[in-house]
Amino acid sequence: VQPLDMEVAYRWLLEQSSDHYTVQLASLDSAEAAASYIDEHALDGAHYFHANKKGKDWYYILSGAYDSVDEARRAAESLNITRDPWVRKIGGIQASRCGSGQALEAAIEQMCISALHQPKNQIVARHDGDKQDNY
Repeated sequence: VQPLDMEVAYRWLLEQSSDHYTVQLASLDSAEAAASYIDEHALDGAHYFHANKKGKDWYYILSGAYDSVDEARRAAESLNITRDPWVRKIGGIQASRCGSGQALEAAIEQMCISALHQPKNQIVARHDGDKQDNY
């Protein structure tokens, strides 16, 4: 399995409306595991992103951009995956990725400047409704 192009993933993330929602499908400990997960579940259009949380590398997988929490939840239910996905507000993810210094190249950094001016308020809910920590 070939790791996905991180620049393409960041461009996708930063081109989305900050008011929309996405579904986080999993958090895995390597890029290879994230790419394999996407392949194994035939998640066309899914992207993964790197984060370092408390000194540990994580690769989280996002799928889709939806106008509402309800639309994102319905999409999550239709994926039929084994882990419990959760809904996240795209604007919060944009701000956290850009603010972390993990953005790529100047063109993407320019998109980050816009994202950083969006509110960080994220609705972060597991498919079952439980709250999750922000990344």
